[in-house]
Amino acid sequence: MGSSRQPFFLGFLLIALGVLLLLNNLGITEISAGALFIRYWPALLIIWGIDELFDEAGYDKKKTGGWFLIILGAVILGRNVGLYQLDFSILRKAIGPLFIIFIGLILLQGRSSVGRNRFVVMSGLELTKNEWDLKDETFTIFMGGVDMDLRLANIPEKETVLNITTIMGGMNIKVPQDLEVEFVSTSILGGVSFFGEGSGGIIANKRSIRKGAEGSTRRVKIFCRSIMGGIDIKAT
Repeated sequence: MGSSRQPFFLGFLLIALGVLLLLNNLGITEISAGALFIRYWPALLIIWGIDELFDEAGYDKKKTGGWFLIILGAVILGRNVGLYQLDFSILRKAIGPLFIIFIGLILLQGRSSVGRNRFVVMSGLELTKNEWDLKDETFTIFMGGVDMDLRLANIPEKETVLNITTIMGGMNIKVPQDLEVEFVSTSILGGVSFFGEGSGGIIANKRSIRKGAEGSTRRVKIFCRSIMGGIDIKAT
């Protein structure tokens, strides 16, 4: 759940628990909190999912994680209250392979490779000390890290594309204050931060643009996919 929103999910849970305990203590009801939780706990997933669909900007259809939580909660709740029979042993066997397939589909939907390919596997890459030329490039980071300082880069007077995939890894990018940057991302069990605006969770999508200096033709477009990793883009 986004940190910028009120803690609706936790607040609802505490209110419901308090009302139940109050009614029991006053002798109005004799409801076992444990039995109630065992049967109706999937409702918490539904509430969480609804919370994920709404933020300060309103409804966002791209928040796939919210829909996933709502559907999962509804399916389990229906089974628990006896609407139908469902054998979850099959699901337990399939969930691992299905998750791998899902990640593969996310990667295939991303932008194809651009420019030079750089692979950072269980290691680090620093572009932070000397002057260097920025070009269209694709970064694939697996259990590693990349630090990039665009303030030291020779940035061409055109749009430059960076295509980034992090898997259990991270990338930090510092940009000059006058540079226009467009950011398009998908994260799974990870997080991204674009000039202080965070996005993360089970599944999250983000698209933002920060305008640069008036009249400048320099522009960097960053496509990224983060799987159990993180990407941080900031101006300093």
